[in-house]
Amino acid sequence: MIKIAVGHSEDVDSQDAITEIIHQCQKELGDLSPKGAILFAAIEHDHPVLLKTVKQAWPDVDLIGCSTDGEASSHIGFTEDSVMLIVFAGDLEVQVGIGRDIQNQPREAAQVAMKEAWGKMKTTPQLGMIFPDGLTFFSDELIQGLQAGMPTIIPIYGGGAGEQYRWTTTYQFYQEEILTDGIPVLLLGGNLLFSHGVSSGWKAVSPYGIVTKAEGNDVHEIDHQPALSFYRRFFGRFAFPTREYPFAVLEPGSKKYAIKAALNSDEATGMISFSGIIPEGRQVRLCEATRNEIIEGSQDSIEQALEHFPNGQPDFVFLFSCAARRGILGTRTKEELELVQSLTETHVSAAGFYAYGEFCPLTEDQVSQFHNGTFVTLCLGSSSE
Repeated sequence: MIKIAVGHSEDVDSQDAITEIIHQCQKELGDLSPKGAILFAAIEHDHPVLLKTVKQAWPDVDLIGCSTDGEASSHIGFTEDSVMLIVFAGDLEVQVGIGRDIQNQPREAAQVAMKEAWGKMKTTPQLGMIFPDGLTFFSDELIQGLQAGMPTIIPIYGGGAGEQYRWTTTYQFYQEEILTDGIPVLLLGGNLLFSHGVSSGWKAVSPYGIVTKAEGNDVHEIDHQPALSFYRRFFGRFAFPTREYPFAVLEPGSKKYAIKAALNSDEATGMISFSGIIPEGRQVRLCEATRNEIIEGSQDSIEQALEHFPNGQPDFVFLFSCAARRGILGTRTKEELELVQSLTETHVSAAGFYAYGEFCPLTEDQVSQFHNGTFVTLCLGSSSE
């Protein structure tokens, strides 16, 4: 069996919060010893105190995590300024790695992190989780680097570290180290079952256009016209791209699409910059969504994950939701977690955070990719073997 314990506190004092959390986790674990842990914390907490206290309680535990744009758990619900610890125990193997300087060498850093974690594994990893700097423009390149570091491709889940839209600095955690430009990786292997769902709720409102000129994260032309002209054709001649109206990027040979949000645009050239790469030749459409449609997207993601879970109900549910969703949902943000709880059995714990972009495959058999505006559900449970 596997055991995943959660501690979650809204105490504003970091020492008191992490002490409370460790006690909650110890109570859930009983006689089991933790093998790995993930820490999510609001940007204003004293992160060195949090990490040091966890390592004092469990010196041998491998620990990663990040700052967030909001936290949510079945313990206390959705919060914006809390601390959460998720601890793995039982028939699992957990190993971690770290990559640094992702702004200058994203592929290399991600590959180093994956190789470090994979090299420690005694069993074959089944999935990985990452929580990189959410302010990087190179999230797609991180995925490429991770894949280069894998002997065999496994799915990767997670989200970019957040900081409540200050646009200054996010933090990543690795053991007792705090980074601002890193990618921590956690691998899980052993007696594990899992499934995932991914959906956004955003609906396409324009015909397809084809990206005809792009470089890195910058799309210069769609249908051989300035990218900004394509956007304004549907939203008005004075409109500028915003997170509320992202682009849907069609997967080649599929009806599935990933959501990509525009970061900024250039009036003079008509170029639009994105938080992820949109290669030349891809078909794109413009999207919009109401609050109800965003919540419907959350439900779709959860139902997908539960439908594909191979053995009844899961033991634990991770949720990785986009900070853009939280910003639009406002007071309805709590409904995403409430949906997880209403659609699973009452004893199933759930936890996760609001991220600057999400990572997961679009379908069960695809490699992982970077998303914006998306709700990712990851179900975990024990194999009966």
